[in-house]
Amino acid sequence: MRVFLAIDLPEELKNQIYSYYKKVSKAVYGKFVEKENLHITLKFIGEVLDINPLIERLNYVKFKPFEVKVKGLSAFPSIENPRVVWVGAHSVYLNDLANQINRVLKSYENFVGHITIVRVKRVLDKKYLLELAKKFDLEYKFVVDRFYLYKSTLTPNGPIYEKLYEFKSIQD
Repeated sequence: MRVFLAIDLPEELKNQIYSYYKKVSKAVYGKFVEKENLHITLKFIGEVLDINPLIERLNYVKFKPFEVKVKGLSAFPSIENPRVVWVGAHSVYLNDLANQINRVLKSYENFVGHITIVRVKRVLDKKYLLELAKKFDLEYKFVVDRFYLYKSTLTPNGPIYEKLYEFKSIQD
């Protein structure tokens, strides 16, 4: 099965991000992430046959609840040459959590906190996208006290995500 680790978003934040889709769709054409599927990816793992050894290792990840600030519009590899447009997710503790996950999974990818909103197939108006990124005024803070192991089933209509396991923060 195809799996990844992610932080779920508050419904209010999903709605706020989704409200920008119309503006972003004037700048780029592509596959927009369904509102209910918006999340912060901590780690894409890929195909696994058995999730139990994975869960066992991830249970060594320890973190206290922390705040994430959602702010800014950008893209991979760059806003000037977008393939994936995203909203930023900022917190030193978010980076720490991703780094802990990488350590227990013996993987060393660079982590950039983000919420993917569209996988770009074609840029329609680069100038408008650059202006939109400069003027993007969404700011939202929320507390992270858990993350999930998700199963991703690819379908012709887009992926279907299913929560398989919940990892909770440690409380004081």
